[in-house]
Amino acid sequence: MALQLSRTGNQRQGTEDPTESLTKALASFKEALTAEQRKQFEDSTTVPDAGSVLFFVAQLDAENASKTRRSIAPRLCTFLTATQQFAGAVETFVSSHPETAALIWGGIKTAITVASNVASYFDKVTDMIKEIGLKCPTIEEFGQLYHGHVGLQRSLCEYYAVIVELCSKVIKVSRRTWHNQVFSSILSPFESEFGPYSQRLALSREQVMSQVSLASQQAAQEAKLLLEYESKENSSYRSSALNFFKISVHRQEEARQWQINKTKREKASMKIKIRQNLSPIDHIPPWKRILKQRVQSTAEWLVREDAFLEWNSSPDTSIPWCSGTMGTGKTVLMSNVVSFLHSSRRANDSVAHFFCQADNEPSLSARNILGSICRQLLDSLIERSSHEDLLSIENESERLDSNEIVEFLLSRLIMGRTYYIIVDGLDDCETVQIRQMARALEMIFQGKVGTMKIICAGRPDLEGELFKWVRPQYRIVVDQEKLTLDLDRFIVATLRDCMDEELLVFRDQKIITTIADVLRDGSKGMFLWAGLCIRDLCEKNCDEDILDALNHLPRGLAELFDSKIRQVQQGNDSHQAMDLLQYCGIVKRPLTLEEYREAFSVSVGDKSLNTKRLPNNMNRIVRGCFGLTFVDDEEYTIHYIHHSVKEYLFQRKDKEPARFNAKSITEHFGFLCMIYLNFANFSRQLVKVEKELVDPLLLGTSSIHPDSSYVKKLFWELQSSRKGRALRLLRCCDVAKSSGIVSSFL
Repeated sequence: MALQLSRTGNQRQGTEDPTESLTKALASFKEALTAEQRKQFEDSTTVPDAGSVLFFVAQLDAENASKTRRSIAPRLCTFLTATQQFAGAVETFVSSHPETAALIWGGIKTAITVASNVASYFDKVTDMIKEIGLKCPTIEEFGQLYHGHVGLQRSLCEYYAVIVELCSKVIKVSRRTWHNQVFSSILSPFESEFGPYSQRLALSREQVMSQVSLASQQAAQEAKLLLEYESKENSSYRSSALNFFKISVHRQEEARQWQINKTKREKASMKIKIRQNLSPIDHIPPWKRILKQRVQSTAEWLVREDAFLEWNSSPDTSIPWCSGTMGTGKTVLMSNVVSFLHSSRRANDSVAHFFCQADNEPSLSARNILGSICRQLLDSLIERSSHEDLLSIENESERLDSNEIVEFLLSRLIMGRTYYIIVDGLDDCETVQIRQMARALEMIFQGKVGTMKIICAGRPDLEGELFKWVRPQYRIVVDQEKLTLDLDRFIVATLRDCMDEELLVFRDQKIITTIADVLRDGSKGMFLWAGLCIRDLCEKNCDEDILDALNHLPRGLAELFDSKIRQVQQGNDSHQAMDLLQYCGIVKRPLTLEEYREAFSVSVGDKSLNTKRLPNNMNRIVRGCFGLTFVDDEEYTIHYIHHSVKEYLFQRKDKEPARFNAKSITEHFGFLCMIYLNFANFSRQLVKVEKELVDPLLLGTSSIHPDSSYVKKLFWELQSSRKGRALRLLRCCDVAKSSGIVSSFL
């Protein structure tokens, strides 16, 4: 009866147009435009692909370089990516309005572009878009469910109808004169004008998630009914029921629709599986994180270098090598190369990038690096493939090693096209991974498929290992002379940011000139050194202290890091700040604020989570690291400010080796994970835990190594006592995975 009701409900839904609210919102949006804006809107109405997001934000950054101090791309990417995915999805279930996907993308682009003409207003709009993006429902969450479920389709369209209405509001507000802008900001502040839209979006998101649950149930029901139908069709029952099914034309049509929905869901699922097979790493967040550090109008000299211009215009496959010492901004340079190539790419160009992350172990694997590049370059091919082709691609993409990934890529590239590949941070990889990358470069270079443009950046000593078999045709050296103008802009912008936030306060305004001059002269081209020194100056509370600090600045990064560690040790939160610096260096992926918060509350001997011991303010602990760590404001993960911090802390041999001994810290953190999983009030457990035969707290009191047979014996006894449950829990708990001692068993 329940299944019959569900079918009836969906049949009733099928008679309605799920895009009705969205279509009306788009019509109202178009009416709100001036003639010039309408032309801009029409020019922007193209169906977006995965590269469209980076293309648009790169252009927007270039056009607004003189209006903002920092890149605006990171604020917009998350929301625009979700919108691009929705635009791709809406095409699959809207046959009556095939232009809807292009109109949504064009409307949002137009609203953002129009808002960019009003600088102060634009900052507020982009901040609002960033917050919406963090909560925006994404097709990745339920990509295979919206096929055939009109309720989910409608709720998604209603969500984006609110987005389009918000865009109309943005257009109208941006049209006000300067005097009206000021007057309106007094009578009706930004928050009160746009607050209702945020509330409606929150309600719409709840509706979407509710429909996701219903869609999941419907998909399961349809699969069951289709199986029953096919079973009856293929059994001896078919002959006795032939007359019934002839009469039940409706049921046959219903079964046909179930099969169509099933095929669409399978296609969506296979696309996800193929992308995961190639690489599980999202290449966008690291790029956004780096762009947040970039000051507008900096890092642009490289794309104007003769070597770069010649490489970019050459019709031949070629490799430029960009080298520079630590802290000179190579990674930021490469992030701008990514933006530049996206903003200037032609219709048949493809761009892929990868930034290795020292605190994310999977990103340091040659297999994952190459897999991510392959995934990006083949994304459009995967998206438009038929069901049969996807079956083949899924099968061929499973369990590939580094060389096989390259062969897989080369076999699917198209002759006559240009493919750009940007790779940074290979210095942080193990030697064996660098050698695999070197071999892959040789294979790509000799592949003779399309024009391959590969640019790599790193420290000078990486060149010999990376280019063993293929030599770079161009060389670009990052030196102090080329960085002078960029460094000046970086120092001034960073000082202005600190002054605006009242982190740096002084009575004599002329001091800022003195600070800028001293930092420029002492930095020797190192942005990292200058930025951390400014952080130290913010701790000073009077002009005399600031001037005194300028006279005693550390010389070089090593001396600066020494000074920072002393500050951490003398700080109010020294114990937990030192723990944070230790743990950041041994986890296999960046942990979130909440994960570290719980880790700090665990001690050897605990039987349950002591909530009274949870830190009340994790940001205070991060600040207690005096600039050596920072929090990603989208993912809420904690990172070292630069990979050189980890190298300094864990590779130095002359000072406090015990405090930053990776082996002992890894063991200790592994024990904390085991204790945490054994808590009686463990809120994330998947199954009820039986009484333990072995007390895992003993693990935390034994002086052993990760490969100790005693630890393995205790571990397997613990697993046996839970009848395999402990292992399942460990595999489901990312915090436990981050520990080397735990991962050695998995």
